[in-house]
Amino acid sequence: MFRRSAMVGAAVIALALGITGCTGSANTPSEESDTLTVGMATPPVSLDPSKAAAGFGLLYVDPAYASLINTSEDGELIPGLAEEWGYVGDDNKTFTLTLRPDLKFADGTDLTAQSVVDSVAYFVTGSGPTNSFFRNLTLTAVDDVTVEVVSSEPNPMLPFLFSNTILGGDIISAAGLADPEGLASATFGAGPYVYDPEQSVAEDHYVYTPNENFWDQDAIHFDKIEIKVIPQIQSQVQALKSGQIDMMAGDPSVVSTVEDEESIAIAAAPIVWNGVYLLDREGVVAPALADVRVRQALNYAVDREAVARAAYGEAGTPIDQAAVQGFDGYDPDLEGTYPYDPEKARELLEEAGYGDGFTMAVNYQSFDPGSTKMIQAVAAQWAEIGVTLELKGNTNFGEWVGDLVSKNFPATVLNGTGGQPQYLDAEFAWLPTSIMNVFQVSDPGIPEAFNTLATASADDSGAAARAFQKVIVDNALAVPIVQFDAYAFHDTDLKGVVFAPGIAAVSSIVTWTK
Repeated sequence: MFRRSAMVGAAVIALALGITGCTGSANTPSEESDTLTVGMATPPVSLDPSKAAAGFGLLYVDPAYASLINTSEDGELIPGLAEEWGYVGDDNKTFTLTLRPDLKFADGTDLTAQSVVDSVAYFVTGSGPTNSFFRNLTLTAVDDVTVEVVSSEPNPMLPFLFSNTILGGDIISAAGLADPEGLASATFGAGPYVYDPEQSVAEDHYVYTPNENFWDQDAIHFDKIEIKVIPQIQSQVQALKSGQIDMMAGDPSVVSTVEDEESIAIAAAPIVWNGVYLLDREGVVAPALADVRVRQALNYAVDREAVARAAYGEAGTPIDQAAVQGFDGYDPDLEGTYPYDPEKARELLEEAGYGDGFTMAVNYQSFDPGSTKMIQAVAAQWAEIGVTLELKGNTNFGEWVGDLVSKNFPATVLNGTGGQPQYLDAEFAWLPTSIMNVFQVSDPGIPEAFNTLATASADDSGAAARAFQKVIVDNALAVPIVQFDAYAFHDTDLKGVVFAPGIAAVSSIVTWTK
């Protein structure tokens, strides 16, 4: 057994739908400011880690749930609840974790290896964005502090899966597992804080107070963390300028309103792509999407440069693939696969039997300005080839998730996907069991490409990841449109809000200090 501080078989890059960071600090609570206040556009989907949204949604979960492995500001994997971990053998199938001794949950009960086994078993039954990553894993408690993990297939991402970017590594107590409904509105973790419902008002503000049983009391930096729900991004900016909040998730549309403010710092990293997921690729709701020529036509019918400029200004870069430059799976040779060519699009539609066009419903996150501008511009361009979009704007993330899983929408817009290992992106979006593959489509070439990716050596993993991405692009499983920076705006007195090198997420809220 040994501790690893790097990925096995892949670069150290984090899930764009997660927030990374580590617990632990030389500072003590007495040296810290009393309250950390954060602005969020939407309330949590759930406080249950098995159902919670990743990305900035992790701000609601991170305070109360400690993870097995953490991530440093330098992008290295470091100890969390587990102090050691590593693969057994060289086939990337067997993995062990060794917990710290004498760990306790916030309720005072012991956190053991069996707690980890039970928590992950519950996690895979949920509906969150990363649950599918754990479904082919078998966990066993070897003793009170040792967990053995066996994957049915080679998996080079196991250290990363149990880090604080993926949620499954957030261990839930026995009391929480016995009350699944209660997990939605209360916390049952072993993190540095606990959710305080008496000081909170659901869908308005969420308050967290210190956990007296947390294993590292020096890592508790605040007497209170408060997350305020402020739906409009301009209102969040005003709250940040006036000192009502200390931090918010930024957006390219409002960078110009804060960049000259001396009291506000901007953290940014190019880690996000946005576009349209073509979900119904077997034509259950929208028969036209079952034909690859139709999906390719939709790609040819988008002027990516114009849409990127309209939606994100100078911050947007047009892309042809579902990957981010500089991250695993991105292939520069795929750029230009679908140049803007409306005539080519019309020819493909005619060949597929849809020369008169068709209509389909698309839902999107209307609380995100970039997504709203993007899909409206795309709708106008697709109308030129006879494709009519019936757009539905979701006012919060929970509503978007509800529409996604309803299977009433053959396509959707997801803002926030980005740089992550292609192996995990495949499990998130492109396999029949993926959370984003709500119609459970088995696309040609995907199983073979995934098997090659899963079994690739460290030397071959990059080529295998690019080959998998080529299958996505050639079969037009989505319409990637634009890459842009993710932003976090914060008061200059707040420290630790960073995007670590090679990490597709902002650092964890529990690591920030004043």
